Amino acid sequence: MTLAVTRAALLAFAASVVVGCTTKDPASCPGGAVGSFSFTGTRVDAGMPALAPDLDPDPALTDCSAAMGFPAELTFSGELSSDATGTAGVLCRASGATLFGTRSGTRWVVEDGSDGAVLGGCDPTCAAHSWVVISGDVVPDVVSPTGFQGALVEQLTVTGGACGACVLPCATRYTLTGTVVPP
Repeated sequence: MTLAVTRAALLAFAASVVVGCTTKDPASCPGGAVGSFSFTGTRVDAGMPALAPDLDPDPALTDCSAAMGFPAELTFSGELSSDATGTAGVLCRASGATLFGTRSGTRWVVEDGSDGAVLGGCDPTCAAHSWVVISGDVVPDVVSPTGFQGALVEQLTVTGGACGACVLPCATRYTLTGTVVPP
């Protein structure tokens, strides 16, 4: 995918994280599998309803999706898994980084961050940190999931240099839905 925003840690999770999982080999994803999902994200633009506050790690951050060329939609697949106690959660993507975090009942909050984001359209000396958070719920429950409803938020912050026309920190937000993929 070619974007105006290219980064070492691409919006949908950087290859800089060395652990990757596939849904084709469930044993490679830590914890107990809850389900494999096909995810679709739709960017939240101006004039659209905002994400629920409990799904956005920092709702006060300015939107930067249009200015930096984030895609209107994104798709990826992955497996949601959790530890035996049901308190730690993980999302292993079919191709890409694994996101680790928490699970509380049906709610997952997993994240991944990376320095070295390269922001197209910003000053070439602009160095940034990218932090991706996925939060949402497996529906109707973790025993017999049929889907996922939540959000994907990528926050960008300056770590060095001059960023020119790019106003950081900022965030791009997506509503995220997932459909269970049969084994």
